[in-house]
Amino acid sequence: MAKTPSIRRKPLVVLAIFLVSWWVLPVAFKLSLRDAFQSFQAPIWDFSSRAADLGDFWSHRVRSHEQLISAGRDQARLASGEEAFAINNSLLPAERQRLLVLAEEVSLIRKGLGMAGPPEFKPLVTRITKRELNTWWQRIHLRKGEQDGIRKGDGVIFGGGVVGRIIETSTRASIVQLATSPYFRIAANFRGDDRPITFQGGGNQSFSSPFGTARDAPTDISPTSDSPQDLVTSPLSETFPAGIKIGQVPNLKTDPNGLFRTGRVEMDARLLTLREVTVLVPLERGTDQ
Repeated sequence: MAKTPSIRRKPLVVLAIFLVSWWVLPVAFKLSLRDAFQSFQAPIWDFSSRAADLGDFWSHRVRSHEQLISAGRDQARLASGEEAFAINNSLLPAERQRLLVLAEEVSLIRKGLGMAGPPEFKPLVTRITKRELNTWWQRIHLRKGEQDGIRKGDGVIFGGGVVGRIIETSTRASIVQLATSPYFRIAANFRGDDRPITFQGGGNQSFSSPFGTARDAPTDISPTSDSPQDLVTSPLSETFPAGIKIGQVPNLKTDPNGLFRTGRVEMDARLLTLREVTVLVPLERGTDQ
């Protein structure tokens, strides 16, 4: 028997009533409902993350000693080929002393000019519990939150450079807006050049490596695909220390007005598969708030 028009329209009427009701609800109630929902979900994601870690632990425990030794040798062989012997160990003490002298000179110059020192941070390592890497959202959820000292606006990094910044927090969890998000912007500069430029995330494209855009670059900078230039965080940023790598720029194109240049920033591919990150908690705030 065919459904009557009134029965077919019933779901649409219910949906319309729900949308109208949601629209007229106070904003404070919507925010509290959202926070409550996230607080309810966070333990589930945390449990899922910890269960995956436990599975990895036992998968390694069942491997034989020969397999573990072989894997360790492979890692050592890779490290020795890339960087282990890149610097002569005998030069390290002298290099350390030189850096200490330079740091002291910089501190004296800052005091003489009345300049505040660069912001200092406490690194807080935490696991990732969930990823949202779709067209609309470029976010990851972390296992730690306000009780660990994390606050909205804190910078997040990993071994390959900038990850993003904290945009939401709860007691035991937090959300990071990735640097690949088109809503992410930060002051940056090319390594070895103090002139500030703007970095903006490029969003998500299927089968594409993470990327962003460098804007307002000086016209005298001309990187090439054979000699790309590193884009790093600027001293003007209070979220990150200066010099943290964002990505590489293989080329720049001059804007139609001829005043600045713009180019694609190739970012570390590991951004899409991270399992652990470091949150930069300002030392002046600490973890007791």
